[in-house]
Amino acid sequence: MGFAVNIILIGVVVFMLIRWFFSLPRLRVDFLVVGLKGAGKSTFLVKSEMGKVTTSTILPGFILERANYKDLTFYSWDLTPETIQVQHQIDYTHVHGIIFVIDSTDEKAIQESSAHLNTLMSYPALQKAHILVFANKQDLSGAQCPTIVAKALKLKNKVNERRYWYVQGSCSLSGDGIQDGLKWLFMTVMKESQNEHRATQPVC
Repeated sequence: MGFAVNIILIGVVVFMLIRWFFSLPRLRVDFLVVGLKGAGKSTFLVKSEMGKVTTSTILPGFILERANYKDLTFYSWDLTPETIQVQHQIDYTHVHGIIFVIDSTDEKAIQESSAHLNTLMSYPALQKAHILVFANKQDLSGAQCPTIVAKALKLKNKVNERRYWYVQGSCSLSGDGIQDGLKWLFMTVMKESQNEHRATQPVC
């Protein structure tokens, strides 16, 4: 009973955060949802309940999934040899957060993901993008805990004064952990947006 109540309360908090976000001056916000094939990104988009997921091919071998909720847009793709070669051509101007979904049961995949994350963060337009990592498949035996995943990704070496990171354990199939992670990301982006809005206000 208590677990169900907690899930409902988390969902309410996320809903209120989204309402608060849209009470701010109109702002376009994009989020990247990336990871290796089979990490659970498509299931994440469905469980996040951020709108209908559409699929399109924007470049040869580059399949893009997209979900919209008002001014929030989630773009998702698999990190494959084809997408890695062309992802630098994408416009990241409005990206405020990178959501990296990782199969926490696969140590080799975690190491490979660290290199891909380094590549994404090297793009100038993503220097301020916050990082939310879902250590997915926590329901399976052998899953690495969020602390171990954070160390393997060397996240402490990837931060700056404008970028924050967080690792959330999750299970895309059941939805466990998804709302908790999104709550952190929304709060972080909203705080940044409010600070920037105040900084641009005229002094009376």
